[in-house]
Amino acid sequence: MGNNTMAATSAFQPNNSPQGLQTLNEFVGGTDLLLQIVGFNGSTAVPSLLQAFESLSISAMLLALNSTLLQSAALTSPFLNTTGKQNNMAHLNVNLKNPFGTGLTITSINSTVTSHGLSLGTIQTSTNFPASGKSTSTSPMLDLNMNLEPPTIFTLLRCLTVQAGQRTDQIDVIVSLGGIQYISSSDADGTKVSQKRQGDNANIFTEVNLGLWGSDYPTMLDFTQLAVPVATDDSLNLLLPILAQPIVQKIITGAVLAINTVLISTPQETAFVDAEIEFGTGLTISWQGQPLGSIAMPKVQVIGDIGAQLNLSASFHVADVGWLTSFTQALLTQEDFVWDITGENLHHRTGNYLTLQTTVTNPSQVGVQLSSIGFNNFMGETLLGPAASSSGFTLAPQFIATFNLPLVGHLIHQDSASGLATVSQVFTGFIHGKSTVVTVVGNSTGPSDIPFAFPIDIVALEQNIMATSQGQSFAELVIPKGPSQTDVNTRVIHLTFSDVPFAVFSDKFAVFEQFLTQTTISSSETFELSGAANTDASTAIGTLSLTGINFNVSTTIAGLQGLNTKPAVVTNLDVNHGFSDFPLIKVTTTLTNPRSAC
Repeated sequence: MGNNTMAATSAFQPNNSPQGLQTLNEFVGGTDLLLQIVGFNGSTAVPSLLQAFESLSISAMLLALNSTLLQSAALTSPFLNTTGKQNNMAHLNVNLKNPFGTGLTITSINSTVTSHGLSLGTIQTSTNFPASGKSTSTSPMLDLNMNLEPPTIFTLLRCLTVQAGQRTDQIDVIVSLGGIQYISSSDADGTKVSQKRQGDNANIFTEVNLGLWGSDYPTMLDFTQLAVPVATDDSLNLLLPILAQPIVQKIITGAVLAINTVLISTPQETAFVDAEIEFGTGLTISWQGQPLGSIAMPKVQVIGDIGAQLNLSASFHVADVGWLTSFTQALLTQEDFVWDITGENLHHRTGNYLTLQTTVTNPSQVGVQLSSIGFNNFMGETLLGPAASSSGFTLAPQFIATFNLPLVGHLIHQDSASGLATVSQVFTGFIHGKSTVVTVVGNSTGPSDIPFAFPIDIVALEQNIMATSQGQSFAELVIPKGPSQTDVNTRVIHLTFSDVPFAVFSDKFAVFEQFLTQTTISSSETFELSGAANTDASTAIGTLSLTGINFNVSTTIAGLQGLNTKPAVVTNLDVNHGFSDFPLIKVTTTLTNPRSAC
């Protein structure tokens, strides 16, 4: 009687049961485990002791692994010029401490990276990562597919700021300016964690869920490890423009450009005058004397003695990504900032109002509804200026009474002596109460079925055309940019291309076969062509690039009518050769193609 102490060894095979895998995962994950050691029919080779040993059931506490597998992770120069643009992929490596005496080879990693309850990305990759026993090894670079959604990243930034004991006022203002909403997180206001440093860059502490394969004894480790320090470096700044652009865009979009006064140097008139301002190359947004980017501006109508108030949306084109990064850092860390908005090549047009009270009679028996009508006004050979109707109207047919059509325009600047003399004559006549005969010449009418009121010559064209039949898209033509010819008067574009496949979608062969069948047996077949085109257009201004022109049209292709429009004609039949199991007969047949061209 008494205590008996003995050393025993056992073979642990976790793959044999779900309970075995759970035991391994909890042991590696830091959980103490209560095990039961039970006897079985092979517990002893002594027959008299077998019954006793079979009934044994001993409780034993398996203490958890007292070291963590993942020591740290590093986002060292991970961010590429493509991160956040072409994809969200970054690079990461981990330091793994193998506590076992035997070596491990990690063959795959399936990981979800989280911090403060926020999903930051995933690692799903095959690898060949040997980890020697009782040592720490660094993995190869792993692909980290990041979650770069602004609400997630800015929520994490706020959590880390709180965790570091810093104020969040500036982050909250920036997030509010960008119209971003924080999302739910955990431990955002938890205990401050001391942060180690690598160079000048503070680490991010995160939670990591990893699945690892070991090749010495193939099994899956599926565990959660908390508080893994993740080191970063300066390449993290490459993400700033990506996160900043929607915020800067919203700030610029929300900015109000007001023209409250108009200064006319060397004035020639005592009254305030209206003006139309063109911004040329647009407006440049600068910070600390260096451009951040530019925005395009439409023409602005300025009312004399009143000014103009603008509220518009425009695209912001980044001029320097590095400088925008610096600006974003200042945006996040400074209480306020000052930027400059400048414009070059501004053009303005001013002039006197020209109002004409005209009487119009339509000589035709057909009336027409017009959205606008415009004229050029001449006195003799001198163009006084344009005038147009201020709203749409109906030009009634001849049997309707004559109606008044007021026209509003302006007097243009006169460069020649004869032009100035003519306008002087008009003003002198007006002062003395004399009428002036003005010739009104038609210039434009609306609506128009073309987008421009000047000739457009398409000299180059590229298209992506989708073919659709019976409501199902089945093939596409991707035509690279090439020269084209345009009949400007008829607005018809002619182009040729070769070696461009009519690519049928792999899951639409049945639709294509039905289309070919209908084309073969019918006299014609109607289908739809849709897509987008990019063009080079020659104009009086120069060659313009017009992109993203969508189209959707129906077209009809002539069919083969089953090749039955005329009877097939057999012009030669020759029993050419006799074989043991069949004769060879050669036949010459003429089939008529009803189409004018093949």
